[in-house]
Amino acid sequence: MMDYIQLDQTLKLLNGFNNNLSKRNEIINYIKQNGKISIFAYGSLLWNPIQHFDDFISNCFLFNYTKGFFCEDFIYRGTTSFTGLTMGLEEDLNGNVNGGLFISKDKNIISFIKSFVKRETPNDFNGTIMDIYKYDFVKIILPDKINFEYALTCIVNKQSLFYLNNKLKLEEQAKAYGTNETNFEYLYKLKFVYSALNINDSFSEYLKIFMKKQFHIV
Repeated sequence: MMDYIQLDQTLKLLNGFNNNLSKRNEIINYIKQNGKISIFAYGSLLWNPIQHFDDFISNCFLFNYTKGFFCEDFIYRGTTSFTGLTMGLEEDLNGNVNGGLFISKDKNIISFIKSFVKRETPNDFNGTIMDIYKYDFVKIILPDKINFEYALTCIVNKQSLFYLNNKLKLEEQAKAYGTNETNFEYLYKLKFVYSALNINDSFSEYLKIFMKKQFHIV
C-alpha cells in the first residue's frame, strides 16, 4: 500500500513543489486515481534513464514549450569554474517538444521519483546544488494524438545562477564542453536516440540540419 505521507515528503524534494501544497495534492490525487506516475523525457534521460520505471512510451508531445541548451552545467558536463551546457524547457506558446514517457506504477513510484530527484538536482563535491530546474506536472499527448497523460518534467529555473539569459546559437552550444563530454557529443547522442525512438520535432529538424552542415553527419 502506498505511503502517501512519504510520497508527499518525496515530492517536496522537487524544486517548485516544496512550498506548493496544491500542486503536490494534485499529483497525489492523480496517483491515487491511476496507480502510476510518469516523467516526460526530452534529453539525456532518453538514453540514460533513471531506475524503477515499468513502461516507456516513445513519440509523445508537449505543447507550448521549446527545448534548448538554456542552462549551464557544472557537474555532468562541466565544473563551477568551467561550465558546460545542459538542456531544459522554456515556455513558448508557439513551441512543441517531442519526447518519451517513463511510467512507474504502485510500489515503485516513490523510488522512481527519488531517483529522478537525485539525477536532476545533484550536488557537487562542495555541496553546491545544481538548481537549474524547477518541476511541473504537465499534460502530455500520447502518440495517437488523442489520449494523454500528466507527467513530471524539468523546466528551466530562471532564478538559478546557472540560467543562460543570453541564448547561445546551436553552433555555439555544440562547442561548449565540461569534464564528461562536449556538447557536440551530447548533440550526437541526442540525434541518434531521436532516430532510434522515432522522435521528430522542431528541435530535431534543426539538429539534423546543423549536424549535416557542420560535421557532414546525416
